[in-house]
Amino acid sequence: MDDNQLVKDLMENVVGAVNDARLPLAVKALVLENVLLRVTAALREKQPDPAEETPPADPAA
Repeated sequence: MDDNQLVKDLMENVVGAVNDARLPLAVKALVLENVLLRVTAALREKQPDPAEETPPADPAA
């Protein structure tokens, strides 16, 4: 299965779960926003800190 199919399946699963939930639309929107914030935070944790990066080697050396 390629990445495009995985993304499509994930989107269908998420939309299906949201549609199946018996909650008001505003609550569903808040849940989705919270999920996005969690994913964004997880991505930030995995990115290297630019302050900790080593400078490139000096080509003249």
